[in-house]
Amino acid sequence: MSRKVAWVLFVVSLSLSAPQLVAQDKRLGLQEIEELIKLLPDQALAGEIRDRNVKFTVRKNTLTDLAKLGAAAQTIEALRTFLWEGQLMIVTKPRRPDATVTINGAGAYRTGANGAVVVTDVEPGDHTIQVKRPPYKDAEAKVTVVGPRTAVEVPLEPATPLAVVPGQSTSVPEEPDHLGLPASAAGKTYSFSFTAAGGVPPYEWSMPADAIPPGMSLSRGGVLSGMPKKAGAYRFIVQVRDSDASQHSQKMRLIVGPAENGEIVWRGNAQSDSIIILNAGYVTPGTIEGDFPSFPVRMEVQQTGIKAITLPGPENGWKVLVLHIERGPVTRIPIRWFAVRP
Repeated sequence: MSRKVAWVLFVVSLSLSAPQLVAQDKRLGLQEIEELIKLLPDQALAGEIRDRNVKFTVRKNTLTDLAKLGAAAQTIEALRTFLWEGQLMIVTKPRRPDATVTINGAGAYRTGANGAVVVTDVEPGDHTIQVKRPPYKDAEAKVTVVGPRTAVEVPLEPATPLAVVPGQSTSVPEEPDHLGLPASAAGKTYSFSFTAAGGVPPYEWSMPADAIPPGMSLSRGGVLSGMPKKAGAYRFIVQVRDSDASQHSQKMRLIVGPAENGEIVWRGNAQSDSIIILNAGYVTPGTIEGDFPSFPVRMEVQQTGIKAITLPGPENGWKVLVLHIERGPVTRIPIRWFAVRP
């Protein structure tokens, strides 16, 4: 026969009438096994294998091939006890269920909840394992089956790397390593949802607590929300983590503009027909609770017995408020203000 298959016939204390076939650990090809069967009656071959403890390691197709060579059923049955049904455990790393596994391009096995599958009756030798499991790349691993139990680990890589998706955020020309979030205003409700791509969902978001603008928080689902308390340019790092424990960080910038409106409170003891002067946050007499706006505002005093003589305006740089107390005493005056945008 021209076709040769790696058969191994280990003969221990085996004496045959054909001297040329007597050997220790002799490797036999198909042609030699065919000659062996021809030289000895089937009963004699079966007896030698069964009674003289022949160590026989074969491929899973050995019995079929021997039958094609003319071996009788009795010989096949004698050989069957030596047939090696190898087990191959295939494990994905990380362990993922529902991965489709093929061996040498054949079969269609599926990993269980533990990310593994055991395939039985695998013949010895070299094999190529292919694994398909979205959102990972198609993976492949080589394994040599050399014993009744063999295991192989197949590493999985995400099809695309984990990254923060800009979404509604934009690049910052003067800070190219930052992404700019939609602007906010102090005292105004704000909400922004971060998004990610690649890696292996679901994602979990985090950021240093001391970097978040006061009055805001970031949920594990990636929602930055709250009411920023102070205007300013805030820079922080947001981090996303996927289910494979891969991490990606992105520098962000959030501009919090001046508040649209607010309230300050005058406290003191003003008598009838007295004057209170507020000038850019300085007051006489009394004190002010709250921040006097540093930008153009319109002010309202809704309290009986008090008359505004001078209101902030362009003529005084938007910073002077003069109140006339018509009826006293007065100890508290709430003053509402509203931003005046150009």
